[in-house]
Order: sequence, then structure tokens, then C-alpha cells
Amino acid sequence: MKTTRISDPQPLLIDGNSLVTRAIMATALDDLKAGGIWTGGLYGSLSSLASFLSTLEGDWTPASSIFMFFDEGVHPERKALIPEYKEDRKEKRELLPPEEKEKAMAQIAMAQEMFALLGVRVLRFKNREADDGVAALARLAVDVRLGLGIPDL
Repeated sequence: MKTTRISDPQPLLIDGNSLVTRAIMATALDDLKAGGIWTGGLYGSLSSLASFLSTLEGDWTPASSIFMFFDEGVHPERKALIPEYKEDRKEKRELLPPEEKEKAMAQIAMAQEMFALLGVRVLRFKNREADDGVAALARLAVDVRLGLGIPDL
């Protein structure tokens, strides 16, 4: 297994939760499903990544230089410290009934597997948010690209 140094070549750091969730919510009301399985978030996130990669100048970014971060949601300690944290997103989350939301959000796990199969470095966190991982790795890198509109950075 090849080890990728953070500077070899210029890495692209992506908040995978943000990317996939945005794609899910953009397609959720259109009911994009294949055989009863929600697929709009998978298609949308892959399309967004491909579109973003096509805009990069200079060296091509191989999949092994893409680091995509995922988490398990807002950590309870952060929510306790800042009760209004991400409350502005509540309205969007309530667009779907709970049983449909669960099916739609199952795409996050499928996206992790999809991106890993494509060679993307998928990193998962339990007690931190994905954008915290992006920020931590960005601080270590000499030259890094941040991708796809991470609003919390």
C-alpha cells in the first residue's frame, strides 16, 4: 500500500459530510431513487466532485491525494457549549418525514464506500466534525487545496 505524503502531490481536502448532505438535500424532494434506494446524494456528490476537479489548474489531482472527511454529526459537547450551533439548518432537515430522512441520509455511508472504492482517502471521526479534520490536516500541509465550499472554516 502506497503512503501518500501530505505534500505529494498537492492534496485536496473536502468536508465529505457537507458535500454529500448538500447533494442529498438538493435532490430529496425530487425522490431520486433506484429500486427504492435513495441515490440523488450519491450522484450529486460525485458530480460536484468531478465538476470541481475539472476546474483545477496545474497538476491533476489523483484520487489518492483527495482526503474526504466524514463525522457522525454534531458532538454533544459542542452542542452543550453552543446550544444554537447549526440551528439555522434545522428547517432544511425537517423537509423530510423521519423515516424518509433516515433513508435519504443512509447515502452518507454509501458515499463513503463509493469514494473509497474510487481511491479517495476517506477519514471518519466520532468525536469531531468533518470540518475540524479538514482544518487540522490543512494546518499540517505545506500546500493544500480546500474544496467545495466549507462554510464553517
